[in-house]
Amino acid sequence: MSDIILRFVRTHGVNIISDGDLDGVFATGFILRALIRLDIDVVYDGKVHYPRARELEKMEARGNILIELRSDRGIKYRGQNLLIDHHPEPPRIVLYSEESPILIRKYSVSTSVAGLIHYVFRDNLDVPEELVDVVDQVDYKNYEIEDARRLARAFILSRNMPNDTLRDIFNTTLAQLEDKPLFRNLEQLASKSPIYGFLTLAIAMGDWDSIYDWIDREAERYKRQIISTAKKLYNRATRSKNLSYIIYNYGNIKERTAVDDVFYALQRESRIAMMIGVTTNGFLIRIASFDPNLNLAKICADLSDRRVKCGGRENVVGLYFPNTFFTLTDVLKITRQLIDRILS
Repeated sequence: MSDIILRFVRTHGVNIISDGDLDGVFATGFILRALIRLDIDVVYDGKVHYPRARELEKMEARGNILIELRSDRGIKYRGQNLLIDHHPEPPRIVLYSEESPILIRKYSVSTSVAGLIHYVFRDNLDVPEELVDVVDQVDYKNYEIEDARRLARAFILSRNMPNDTLRDIFNTTLAQLEDKPLFRNLEQLASKSPIYGFLTLAIAMGDWDSIYDWIDREAERYKRQIISTAKKLYNRATRSKNLSYIIYNYGNIKERTAVDDVFYALQRESRIAMMIGVTTNGFLIRIASFDPNLNLAKICADLSDRRVKCGGRENVVGLYFPNTFFTLTDVLKITRQLIDRILS
């Protein structure tokens, strides 16, 4: 079942552009690990890139493996590319020529993209099953499971507030590396965004002990450094049965790290939750719901103002309001009106 990926990399090499969430990192690492264990030599000449959201509209993909990066997210497809995604379901692998799909492989499993790669390469990965399951739970925001909450916290803390211990934690991984372009690429990535480089390397090399050690240490650091901020954010949230929301300072690194925990709690309490991050240039908004009867994608369909960027799916959407045109009062009024239409 991995033939579509293997044929692609033998023709185009291993050049992965991935969404930068936890699922994307594990999916990328699993692909690299599978190719290494299958002795696909071209993998050692590979490259990995986790673009920021604002980069996507300026990016062109050509001969890339794309993890959760559909063309509707702004990236332009040129030549042949291989998309691996699970939104909307079912999970699928799609070969594109320019913007047109020419081969689609769908899978009758409900899983994250990392889970899909594990399913496709299950005979070649040698990954702890419980780790794959926890990544699935994180991707589906099932934080009632303690291991999922701890992994999510470890990742967001390492991403937003990396410290010098990360290199020490993954020292066993680094000691295994040969002088190959792929590993040099990931080490260079680690010098700029430590957790993206180190975690991808550890997954690719199968250094599960270091990964579990990382989760333990960072989950504990989260408790020491972030929990108090999360409690303050939660206490200042505006709540109601249908809509609860929190306004936070995106430039405050602790608030930006803590807000996901608060957002999850608000989703459990209300039909719809919203978080508004106040940035230097505007307002970054996420609206989400656990209610399967709501279709939040209608928010983008109902939004006629082209100055506002909007994208998402049935259970979560993201919006951006530039402050050259909108005040916080404007943002609250517009988003509430859009949400009221969904609820009516």
